[in-house]
Amino acid sequence: MRALATLAIVALAATCLAAATTLTRITVIGASVSDGFGLRLRTTLPDGSRPVTGVNVAQVLQAAARDPSLVITTHASSMYFSDPVRYARRSVERTLADKPTLVLAIDWMFWNAYGSSGVGGKRIDGCDDRMALLETGLAAMEPLAATGVPIVLGDIPDMQSAIGGGMITENMVPDEACLARLNARLKSWTDTHPNITLLPGRAGWPTGCGPLGSFSPRKSGTFSGGRQTTAGASATTAAGASSGCP
Repeated sequence: MRALATLAIVALAATCLAAATTLTRITVIGASVSDGFGLRLRTTLPDGSRPVTGVNVAQVLQAAARDPSLVITTHASSMYFSDPVRYARRSVERTLADKPTLVLAIDWMFWNAYGSSGVGGKRIDGCDDRMALLETGLAAMEPLAATGVPIVLGDIPDMQSAIGGGMITENMVPDEACLARLNARLKSWTDTHPNITLLPGRAGWPTGCGPLGSFSPRKSGTFSGGRQTTAGASATTAAGASSGCP
């Protein structure tokens, strides 16, 4: 249910941002939360079978959209952690080509603060290295922010509780003081960009980090190529993986 609350907050922020513009093209960028890590759609078909399919945030939004002409694209990647500097730059370049009217980047900043590898592949040794990595993320985002497109950007969550869960180790996580520095810098940067709404996630991202609750697409249907098609079926998400990590 916490995952649903997060998506509701994103949708509310997006609605507020989009109020002054025509919402025709949404681009989703980020890491594994946006890429659907741990998110599964279980569909009950007329014959009683219950196939389970992986879905991402863009597909969830597409299924929930009331306007079938709304174009939703994703450049999110579960491999973001492997080279955050490159993935940050590449995702922004591709988003610029989309010419979106709204950008959802709820976990885009995560690996620009977490991990064990910093700028230039240098091993992170202290908060200053994490701050330097954050600056590369802000620099990568700047061309997109400068277009004036509304952006919903997630801040940097506290993932201390995920240490030892199978994907995050202690040396990959900023301590409390460092996390405060990182978020303070992020906020000061977003404060200079009125088109960016900063989405608080300091309690930790629920998606991909535990049970995901349920999602009911509009009426009933199945996913097909990221779009919902009615087929007399109902759908809910299955519980996600508990190893947990954007």
